[in-house]
Amino acid sequence: MTAPVFDETGLTVPTVTQTIEQINQDQRDTIDAGIVTDETEPQGQLNGIFANFVRWAYELIETLYESLDPWAAEGVFLTNVLTLTGYVRQKPKASSVVCLIDLDATTTLLAGSEAHVVNEPDNLWSLDADVTSTTAGDYESNWTAKESGPTIANSGTLKAIATPQAGWNGITNPLDANVGNNEESDTSARVNREEQLQKAGGATPGGITSQIDSAVGVISVQLYENTALLPDINGLPGKSFENVVWDGTSQDATDDEIAQAIWDSRAGGIESFGNTSGIATDTEGVQHTMYFSRAVQRDVWIELDIETNEDYGGDDLLELAIVTAATSTQVPGVDVIKAYYSSVAMNQSGVTNVFQVRLGFAVSPTLSADIAIGTRERAEFDTSRVEIFRS
Repeated sequence: MTAPVFDETGLTVPTVTQTIEQINQDQRDTIDAGIVTDETEPQGQLNGIFANFVRWAYELIETLYESLDPWAAEGVFLTNVLTLTGYVRQKPKASSVVCLIDLDATTTLLAGSEAHVVNEPDNLWSLDADVTSTTAGDYESNWTAKESGPTIANSGTLKAIATPQAGWNGITNPLDANVGNNEESDTSARVNREEQLQKAGGATPGGITSQIDSAVGVISVQLYENTALLPDINGLPGKSFENVVWDGTSQDATDDEIAQAIWDSRAGGIESFGNTSGIATDTEGVQHTMYFSRAVQRDVWIELDIETNEDYGGDDLLELAIVTAATSTQVPGVDVIKAYYSSVAMNQSGVTNVFQVRLGFAVSPTLSADIAIGTRERAEFDTSRVEIFRS
C-alpha cells in the first residue's frame, strides 16, 4: 500500500485516489487478478471506505509533522513550537482607563459597576475596585474594558452610566484609554520570533533590546552605550550602557523583570546605568542589581489648521489618527516632527490641506517648529490635547 514518504524535500502523503488505486492493485496481486474493484461494485465501495479511514490517519501524520515547523504550524501547535526557542506569544489584554466619578457624600460605588462610551452601549467598561466617598465630589478610579482587545475610549467619551446606583451621578475619562491588544496572530508571532532569534545572539545592542522587549509590559526600549573610557554627552560613565524603557503610564513591567532581561543579555564586565534598578538572579542563585531608566513622559499639545471637503470623517477620527500615529512613532528619545503629523492629517479622508501645525508642552501651543525630546523622555499624545481648526 502507498505510504507517506519522508525525504530531503519533507513529507509527501498519498491522496485518497492514490490510496484506492494502490488497494485495488494489492488485491489483484494477492487475491485474484480478476477481482472487480470498480467504484460501483461492492468491493470497490469497501475499498473507498477503507481508503478514507487511511487518509484520516495520513492527515494526522501531516498535522503532527507540520506542528514542528514554526512556518507551517498554526494555533496551539504554533504556540507550543514557539516556546522551544523561548518566544512567548502576546496574550490578549483589555484596555484600561482612569475616570473621575461624581459621588454623593458617604457613597460606595462597588467594583464591577459598569459604564459605556456615549452612543456605544456595547463599548462597556467595569470598575476595578470599590470607591467610597467622604464628601460629595469627583473621585479618581480605574476602569477596564469588558472585552479584551483594542477597545477605544477617547478622552471625555466614557460618560454613560450602564448600571445606575443611588449616589452615583456621573463619570468621565479626562484622558484616552490605554488601548489593549488582541492575542498575537500566527503571522505576527512567526515574524517576531524570527526577529528575536536574529537579535538574540550574544550581548549585541539588538540582542539586549530584544530581550527587554520580551519582558511583560514593556512597550519599547532604547539602548545607549558608551564604549569610551570617559563619560559621554548623555551622562553615561565610561564602558557602560543604559536602557531607556517605556512600559506605559502605569509602568506595567516590574523592575525585577526588566533587570533580569538585562542580566540575561548583557556582556560580561560592562556596567548597566540608569536612575532605576531591579534585582536579577543568575544561574547559581546569586542576586545582582541592574540599572536602567524609565522614560519621563512629556505631554504634548498639538493644534492643526486644516481645510476639508464633504468627505471629511470628523474631528474625532482625525484626533484618533494623530494619537494612533504617535503611539507607534514616539519611542523614547524621538523628537516630535510637525511635518509627520501634517502628513498624517493629509492622509485622512476629506482633508484637502494643512495650513499650520502648532506644537507645545502646554495648552494653546504656539511653536511652529519641531519639539526636541531628550534621550530619557518620551512624547505622549492624547486626544484631549489635540485641537482641530477647520476653514
